[in-house]
Amino acid sequence: MNLLRNSIIIIGIFLELFSLEVGAQNSEVFGRLVDSLTHMGIASADIFNYNRNVLVHSDSLGYFKIGSSPGDTLVLSAGNNSFLKIVVAGNYINSKSPSIFSLSIQSHTLSEARIYGWNNYPEFREDFIDLELAETDVEKLNNSFSDRIKIEGRAAYDSALLSGKIWAPGPFPIYTRDEKERLKLKARVVTDSQKKKVYEKFNPGLIRKITGLTDEEEIIKFMVYCHFSDEYLLDIMDIDLYTEIEKKYREYSKASKQ
Repeated sequence: MNLLRNSIIIIGIFLELFSLEVGAQNSEVFGRLVDSLTHMGIASADIFNYNRNVLVHSDSLGYFKIGSSPGDTLVLSAGNNSFLKIVVAGNYINSKSPSIFSLSIQSHTLSEARIYGWNNYPEFREDFIDLELAETDVEKLNNSFSDRIKIEGRAAYDSALLSGKIWAPGPFPIYTRDEKERLKLKARVVTDSQKKKVYEKFNPGLIRKITGLTDEEEIIKFMVYCHFSDEYLLDIMDIDLYTEIEKKYREYSKASKQ
């Protein structure tokens, strides 16, 4: 009889622990990130769960959902070195209404600005598809090399074509507006994928191991201080990144003492 009772107790404890584990895995925070001045949603912001090493992005209205448990630390950032650190409270978990988080966006003074107006979204979409951004210095340099290569390549191609060594290729593809839009959306997906790779490569856990920092606030401040671009983090080798982090930490420690 005692054996049966003990077995029932053990099974009950196991089921209790299992339900707690499942509940923790299914728990999430439903929130909205807004500008503290305008109270408008902040789109495409990064929401990073420090404890789970999970990254999500807010939608066009600032809403987001991220797996979390009470006590987890979330870092919400929206570029321009603006970030907010929060500790997940119990009332944030699985709430039907979004928890509102305000972020102070750093502003910059512009010497001039050009403002365009659209009557509707289709007009905006067409203009966006045809948008031509100003070339950077690097792009100008690359294009100058590209133009020279095209001229030299064209001369070699014409010579080979006249000699009968090659056949003329078919026509080059001309993209429709929808195809251009799909290409731009594909580029956005690639950007999101790159952000995930950046977080996998440069995260609080790595900073803790290299620098020995333990305070979450201090780790976040140091990561902001590093100011590594996504392109830099994607290209640099891990061992070189570790060396650069150590160098940055020495500079950071020296600056903090002053």
